[in-house]
Amino acid sequence: MDIDKSKSVTKVLILGASVGQSWRIDSLAERIKDSSLQYEFIAKFDPDKTDILDQALNRKDNKPDLIILKQCAAYFRSDQEVYDSELVDHYKNLAESWVEKSLNNGVIPILATVVPISEKMPVMVKMKRIVKKYILQKDISPYYRKTRLEGILDYNDWVREYAKQNNLEVLDLEYYVRISDTNRWLNHDFTTDGLHLNKKAYQRLDPILISTVKKAVDNQ
Repeated sequence: MDIDKSKSVTKVLILGASVGQSWRIDSLAERIKDSSLQYEFIAKFDPDKTDILDQALNRKDNKPDLIILKQCAAYFRSDQEVYDSELVDHYKNLAESWVEKSLNNGVIPILATVVPISEKMPVMVKMKRIVKKYILQKDISPYYRKTRLEGILDYNDWVREYAKQNNLEVLDLEYYVRISDTNRWLNHDFTTDGLHLNKKAYQRLDPILISTVKKAVDNQ
């Protein structure tokens, strides 16, 4: 499968949720003053994005050349003391099916790692939970940050290995926003609420996204 490198514009589609939306991917080409790549973002706030992937792959016009496939940290359960390995395996199976669909339709897939969460719950998040529980009298589910992170890291490690075995590029979001190689919590400098990224994080990730996409194109 080859990308037509003679084309003036390579079309890149990112399927995701909050990370892609806040990243303002659609305006990336304008931000970096590079018109050779055209970026599009489609959001679906659900872990299964198969339907929107199918829609993109079946376009008659404006079909993407590359698709970045990502999962969101919000969909990794945090209400159990042991992370939900069956759920994580389900996300792995979804990712595999997305890659297969993309390849079968002549589109280059790039898998993304999941942005981790911060180790400590931000004060504002704690306050909101307290208000819901004690003032609004709403049921509040337990929140086990460590087990959520374990599920995320399990998925991310699988993404890297799967991509390596199948000669795919990885948009390694985790690597660039975690604290360190040995401390894989989200760096507090890059988050607004312990889950979502801030402007500083997106500025850091802009060139990473560009270099990953261009490497995928060059390798075709």
